[in-house]
Amino acid sequence: MTEIISIPFEYNDGSHTALVRCTVVNFTPQIRVTIMNGELEAMLSGNHILLLEGGKLRPAFECPTSAIQLLQQNIIRAIEKCDDFHQMYRNFIADRLRNELHNSNQYLQHFV
Repeated sequence: MTEIISIPFEYNDGSHTALVRCTVVNFTPQIRVTIMNGELEAMLSGNHILLLEGGKLRPAFECPTSAIQLLQQNIIRAIEKCDDFHQMYRNFIADRLRNELHNSNQYLQHFV
């Protein structure tokens, strides 16, 4: 089951909430963001995927406008400060590794 956490963040002098979940696409862990504000969610559309590289979050794709970049930066700052996110990400990676090990063991049993 996919774990989703709620993270508060600031943008344009207002408090907002983002829902954050982890997934894997083409063997790459991704952090996906959904903003609980229709206008901001539409603004972020297509730019809601983050990657964790070298211990830092970064957008998966280059942003077309400075407004979207600012929105992403504010969300990234809030996520990086959130202990719940770090715990969720550790659990997510550990679960993925356990599943891969289990699948590898099942595959190898066919040859023993």
